[in-house]
Amino acid sequence: SAYLDVTVEITDKETIAYILNSINDLSFVPIAPNLPSGGWGYEMKTYDADGNIMDDLIILGDDIYEGEWFLYKTVAGRFDTDYYDKIMNGEIHK
Repeated sequence: SAYLDVTVEITDKETIAYILNSINDLSFVPIAPNLPSGGWGYEMKTYDADGNIMDDLIILGDDIYEGEWFLYKTVAGRFDTDYYDKIMNGEIHK
């Protein structure tokens, strides 16, 4: 299958706030050891004012993310992957 690697830089404060707030509102539980998964995902990196990485989040589905040692599943709520897709497709200004 084809692998599509798209990078989008988001600088709009409202978009950043929406994404971070929606992620921070979720609760998670570990479900399995973190093993190489393959498949699709979103990698979101946040940077400080000096360009240093503050956080790196790998979302593997609308309810799973990859931590350093475990995969985590949402307890309530889901990642807004429809919104992420719209950003990636240029439908939402960033």
